[in-house]
Order: sequence, then structure tokens, then C-alpha cells
Amino acid sequence: MPPPSLGKSYDLDMDALADEDDRAAMKSKMPASGNPMDAEVGGTPFKVLMDQAVKMKTADQAIFRSKFDSWPRFYQNSVFANDIVKDARSADFAGMMEAAEKLKKTGNEAFSKQDFMAANHCYEQAVSIFKYAENVDPNWKDNGKGMRDDSLVKKSYECKGEEEEGKVRDLMKVRGGG
Repeated sequence: MPPPSLGKSYDLDMDALADEDDRAAMKSKMPASGNPMDAEVGGTPFKVLMDQAVKMKTADQAIFRSKFDSWPRFYQNSVFANDIVKDARSADFAGMMEAAEKLKKTGNEAFSKQDFMAANHCYEQAVSIFKYAENVDPNWKDNGKGMRDDSLVKKSYECKGEEEEGKVRDLMKVRGGG
């Protein structure tokens, strides 16, 4: 049986973890910023410990996801699509294009402000409406297996004619000021 989901809140509930004496000791060790990510454990910054844990988990899972790891970054990121992108994928072509154009416009605005990370994210989302990877195991996040090649499939929208093909091609073009 998988462990219960943590939901969307990842705040540390110190009261649930310790008795009164332990709580007082933990609060006294809390960083001045109040952000638990700024804390240190045995003199090592918590952020460093988390980075190491992620690297260990990634290495541990690498044998199960060589196909995933070889894919372009936008394919990898498409597995984690937000609801806007997921809804657009199931819409008719006009709805797909509308959502993709909005994402591209937002990306262009971010690019013009030199927020290249946000721009890239929006462009990846726009493309992933039409071409994406999907994890077909609905419990992959909860079952402890993580991301595995045997549950990943590549999907792409099949254009119905030259007009749709042209619109998708135009969406993926970079235009000055647009």
C-alpha cells in the first residue's frame, strides 16, 4: 500500500513531529529568515542535503528510465503538464491552437523582458500541446516506482490536412516582435 499523499502543502509541521522540549529546541535552531530551506543540519546547509538526495534518487532510478533520459528536455517536461496544457490536448484543433498561441504570446512577453527561463517554459508548454510524452501509469508518483520507461509513451496530434499542418508549423516559428 502506497504511503499517504502529502498533498500540495510541504510545510514542516513541527508540532506533529516532536514533544514540547523538542519543539523549543527546533525553533531555536530555525534560521533567522524563518525559511526551513535556509537551515543547517550538522553544519551542512539543508539545500545541499536536498540536492544530494535528489542526485541519489536520480541515479537510483536511471536504470529504469534510459529512454526518458535520452529524450529532448521539452519531451521530459511535457510529462509534467499543467491543467491548461492537459485541457488543450483534449480540445478540438481550434482550442488547441488558441491555448498554444496564448502560451507563445506569454513566452514572447517574458522573452522581451529577458526572462528567458519563463519564456522557454511557455514555449515548451505550447509545443507540448501537440507533441508530448505521457506516463500511462496513473499512480507513478505514489507507488514508489517513479518515472519508468515502461510506462511512458510519446504522443502527437495528427493534423487533418495541410491547413492544420501549416498552422502548427507557423506556431513553432520564431517571429521578430511577435
